[in-house]
Amino acid sequence: MAPPSRPRDFLGIRWKILLLAGLVLCVTGSLLIWQQYHAEMRQFEADQASQRRRTEELVDRLFELQSERLQMQARMFASIPKVRQDMASHDATDLAQAIDPLWSELNMGQGLLDVSIYDEQQNRLVNRGERKTTLQVGMAKMVALHETPLSWLECSEECAYQSAIPITYRGNTLGVIAVQGSLENIILDLRQLSGAEVAVFTGHSDHPDSPLRGMSLLTASGGEAMRELLHSATSIPWQNNHTQINHGEQVFQLMLLPVPASNGVRAYLAFSADITSQVRLIQTTAQRSVLLGSVALALALLLLYLMLRPTMRRIEHVTGIMPLLGEERFGEIRDSYSNRPRSRFPDETDELEELAVTLSNRLEGLRNESREHLRDLATQAKLLEQERDLFTSLFNTAPVLILTYGRDGCIRMANEAAQQIGDMGELGLIGQDFATLFLDAWQRPSHAAEMASMVSGGIHHGESSLESFDGQKHDIVWFHTRLAHEAGGTPAYLSVGMDVTEHRQIKHQLHKLAECDVVTGLLNRRAFKRELDQLLSTTTYGVLLVCDLDQFKVINEAGGHEAGDAMLMALAEYLEALVPSPRLMARLGSDEFALMYPALTITEAIGLAQRLNHIRPQCAESQLMPHVLSTCVGIVNFPEHGGDSDTLLGSAQFALLQAQNRGHGSWHLYSADDPQRSSMGKRAYWKREVEQALEEDRLVLHYQPIRNIIKGTISHYEALVRLVGADGTLIMPGEFIDAAESTGLIRRVDRWVVNAVAEFVAGRPDIKVALNLSGRSFDDDSVFEIVRTALKRHGVEGKNIQLEITETAALGNMSKATRTMEKLRSLGCAFGLDDFGVGYSSFQYLKELPMDFVKIDGSFIRGLTRNADDAAFVRALHNAVKSYGKTTVAEFVEDEETLALLREIGVDCAQGYLIGRPSPKLIN
Repeated sequence: MAPPSRPRDFLGIRWKILLLAGLVLCVTGSLLIWQQYHAEMRQFEADQASQRRRTEELVDRLFELQSERLQMQARMFASIPKVRQDMASHDATDLAQAIDPLWSELNMGQGLLDVSIYDEQQNRLVNRGERKTTLQVGMAKMVALHETPLSWLECSEECAYQSAIPITYRGNTLGVIAVQGSLENIILDLRQLSGAEVAVFTGHSDHPDSPLRGMSLLTASGGEAMRELLHSATSIPWQNNHTQINHGEQVFQLMLLPVPASNGVRAYLAFSADITSQVRLIQTTAQRSVLLGSVALALALLLLYLMLRPTMRRIEHVTGIMPLLGEERFGEIRDSYSNRPRSRFPDETDELEELAVTLSNRLEGLRNESREHLRDLATQAKLLEQERDLFTSLFNTAPVLILTYGRDGCIRMANEAAQQIGDMGELGLIGQDFATLFLDAWQRPSHAAEMASMVSGGIHHGESSLESFDGQKHDIVWFHTRLAHEAGGTPAYLSVGMDVTEHRQIKHQLHKLAECDVVTGLLNRRAFKRELDQLLSTTTYGVLLVCDLDQFKVINEAGGHEAGDAMLMALAEYLEALVPSPRLMARLGSDEFALMYPALTITEAIGLAQRLNHIRPQCAESQLMPHVLSTCVGIVNFPEHGGDSDTLLGSAQFALLQAQNRGHGSWHLYSADDPQRSSMGKRAYWKREVEQALEEDRLVLHYQPIRNIIKGTISHYEALVRLVGADGTLIMPGEFIDAAESTGLIRRVDRWVVNAVAEFVAGRPDIKVALNLSGRSFDDDSVFEIVRTALKRHGVEGKNIQLEITETAALGNMSKATRTMEKLRSLGCAFGLDDFGVGYSSFQYLKELPMDFVKIDGSFIRGLTRNADDAAFVRALHNAVKSYGKTTVAEFVEDEETLALLREIGVDCAQGYLIGRPSPKLIN
């Protein structure tokens, strides 16, 4: 059997497998070689890094030994007899004679370069060596001040290592002895111990990628070859003070170590190591791996080809007989495999041959089954007729409008619901235009285009209003979709409509109930505020009146709710009939009404209020209903008294309250100068300022230092919040904290302060910052979560945060405050009691509250030096606090006399302008 003809670009499966296997083997081999190469490189780099670390440790140790050696030589000078007596008497001549023998021995024998002796005023008494130095006098002053040895490296034309030690005599500091030693010994030791050549560079360089550019080479081991190598390294790029350089046929590893010079000159130790053998070994290993991989790849492909050859021949036979299946020559296919021997070890090829035979048998059986299926079609047709009858029944009984139509818009099918609404009489709906009958006029032009752009299965939503044949208006929600193409490729469309008329009527009634007052039909408070805000945005000026019925509660209780409702409806009708008519009117509460008049003057508003004080509404006769009703009226005008609904209504109700205080039938015109209003206005003003500052991030922190009185050092800082006004001015907390406390905003302020302090301390783990927490923060357990979350977010330890709370706030709910303080202290935070002495001042609380320190209120500190009672009180407070093992902090320390008295009393820490004023930056 001849194989089928093949296209010219035919590529056999065996070659595809060989190409794919070759590609996989190439990629795999390359990855293995690459991995081996990089493993060796990583090992090489690790060895180099280990060598660099050992070199760094060696350098540090040698400099440390040099410092100890120089300090020992300086002590040798100090131990010469009569040196201290000569220094005390400032006898330079005797002092020089005393040290000359030792100087000669150390200069010639141990390479000491210079020795200088200074008195307590840093005046040089003796100098041997006369080497140039610029920092020795300043360093001598620091050694004398701190009474501790000091060593430093000074580089100019050459580098020298210097040490200075203080000389004391009978408890007094007489002066300083300073000595200089050369770096040559260190360089020789480094060369011997590290096995690398060593050089010293000094100078200034502004090239971070080439740190040696512009530097001067002071000394180098290895001779001229080392100098030539370092010269070529000044112009090549470096990375982290390391580089490799090819010099001839050799490869060198260069490393720079910065030397801590003290005169502002940058100094480096340069190390050069020959790594040629290691690099050559890695390259040779990589080349050998590539050669072996290539040979292995060729052998693997040859073996694969030999294995695939017989299998592919059998597959070609299977493909050659496949056309016989289409010709229904099933017997020939079976005969071609009947005499073929089976393989001893079957594989997928044998399964493929068996599958060809099985497929031939299956197709032969399907041919016979198709003849039986033809006989079943008649039976299926009868079933389809039954299903059609079921569809017709559902189609006509569904409570929605169902219509189908073609691209021309002519209706082809319509159910009973559609027929009832769109009744055309004897004409019927079939053949009529769908858009003309069921869509609004503005929807008809675009409907055809929208339907044409739809894909099969997509759904388009729409609404329309139509009037049925009986004159009723219907709101219909439509769902349009495109059906499958009919014969000839013409699309058809299905539209399903739901009548939502009744649903929308109910929704409108519910909306009216939500927006309007049930009794009077006027706007309620929520709707009135919304409408008032919209009207204020378009109105330049006007008046708002709020009136309240007098003795409404008496009538409502005596006659019941029916009598009260009748009075309210009568009043609403009277107000609606007023001349001039109000633009907006609402019932705000039980018997409280609001009337809004744009473009009404104050004089006209007062006249209108006087008319409203005594009115005669038209209402039903009732013994409980008075003929004349009296009301109290509050008047505000805008924009003078506010530009939004909340402000205007608040001011109007305040004016109404003033009118009610005058008696029945009174009116009151709001004034911003009302003394009772000033405190309320100030609180509202600062509430808005604090809210805006929190939204616009206009809160800032200043830090005031707190000094440890005994040690004389800064122990920690206190974070103090400030508000930056809209004009850039800095506002102190005394202006806005009370408003934040009274309105509950203080919790948000506390949260902001905690996060800001944690973020500030995150980059300064060596400082501690104290912050104040308000009493409101202890009303619940949220303060613990706020502090814990802030510490975790910024990676700050609790020991860096100190928390403070006032005495009165802590005692407001002592049990809850104690639990919260214990939880906060479990995070590592210290806790303190602020303003101690001005609250309850019960020393028993010092035992019960889990605190670490107590702040003595500044009112006792200001007059401490002038008032003996204050001094006695502070002393008693301090003794009581210390008896409980707590630390004391004094506030408002502003002069040295107060600080001295506090030191005498034993107070631990001081805070005030004497120590440092609050500042955005830390004061050391």
